[in-house]
Amino acid sequence: YRRAYELMPASFGRMESHCFGCEGVFRGDSAQSIAETVFKKLAAEEPKKPQVHYLLGYLREEQNRYEEAAVHFREAVELDPDYINAWTHLGMMSAQAHLPAADRNAIALNLLRLDPSGAKASNYIPSATDLKALWNEYDAISQRQPPDMPKSLLPMPASKAQVDLIDKQAPANTMDVYANYIDQPDPMASAGSLVSLNAIIAPMAAFMDSNSRGIYSDM
Repeated sequence: YRRAYELMPASFGRMESHCFGCEGVFRGDSAQSIAETVFKKLAAEEPKKPQVHYLLGYLREEQNRYEEAAVHFREAVELDPDYINAWTHLGMMSAQAHLPAADRNAIALNLLRLDPSGAKASNYIPSATDLKALWNEYDAISQRQPPDMPKSLLPMPASKAQVDLIDKQAPANTMDVYANYIDQPDPMASAGSLVSLNAIIAPMAAFMDSNSRGIYSDM
């Protein structure tokens, strides 16, 4: 365990795939005691390494010490503003640690900046209160130039054969269903729709929509 914990800061990037809670890496008093010793030692030796603070935050999160976890995750993002996993976990602490509005806004805006598709940011946008900043961030994202499409792709014959086989075995309407799915509008396709996710705006919009439906149904 000790050696594994010592290697963790050098093994992690800004967005790694792991689930310490599922894997039981910090399960039990003995494992947590070793992790505590290792991570505190590393923090003293490398105070500017964001992964060390991220790991301390993750350990505190597993110990249900949410306010302390938030402190360490905040330290990680201050050292590396592009540390997307640290922002995500800081967002997860927002309810348990009762983070102030400034933190909640920073979480939503930075996750939106780092993940424009909204896969991570959308969970935290409802609690953001700086609607002007959200609007401006989306405008900045919408003006980014997409990367050039490659002129050629690496052939993947085995994958193509498997996909072709699945297509032959699938019901005739499968592709129609898929086409309908991908044609659905992106919930974050405009600055207005992004702001409409706000926890105050969304109920107001729903109320106005239900009222308008009632008015039209009476006509």
